[in-house]
Amino acid sequence: MNRFRTRLHFVAAACLLGAGCINLDPRPDPTRYYDLAGKAPDSVASVNGIRIGLWPTEIPGYLNSRMIVTRGNQHRINYAEYERWAEPFPANLDRALRNHLLGDERVESVLLGPWNKSAKPDRVVRVRLIEFEGSEDGSIRLSAQWNIEDGDAAPGESTTHSTLLSGTWKAGDYSDLAEQMSSLLKELSAGILAGQ
Repeated sequence: MNRFRTRLHFVAAACLLGAGCINLDPRPDPTRYYDLAGKAPDSVASVNGIRIGLWPTEIPGYLNSRMIVTRGNQHRINYAEYERWAEPFPANLDRALRNHLLGDERVESVLLGPWNKSAKPDRVVRVRLIEFEGSEDGSIRLSAQWNIEDGDAAPGESTTHSTLLSGTWKAGDYSDLAEQMSSLLKELSAGILAGQ
């Protein structure tokens, strides 16, 4: 019984010493959140401008993450643990495209699909991203296929366009990455409007 008490005291002392080494103070959350869309554009829309219907953008599965994705090398993808999109990436992307399209004076409105049959957009846009991420070397690539159809056309009655855009960012500066990615989306939006 004496040995048992000795062991019990030893275990109790070890627990008390261990508890003293544990910091139970609250720690600030290191997570930072980013947005591709920025604020909605000031109202520059033309009253008689085109009405665009924008279907949800198709993205590769690896990009469908709240964590910001960067490419380490040709075959390695990195997910930033504390650097995250402020909303699900597909919604963030569509909102950014919508805002950039609305920033053009020729555009009256942009409907995010699906929309009511009574909405009748003049043009329907479908975008498929092939890749869209920054790399550890400071480069950014946006590779996309898109098409724009007449609002009355049957689905598939359009030509598919390909766009490859590139930019740079200060590797490790995720605020800069979000800003530069937004700039590439603005270029893509301008290309879509030029193709309509």
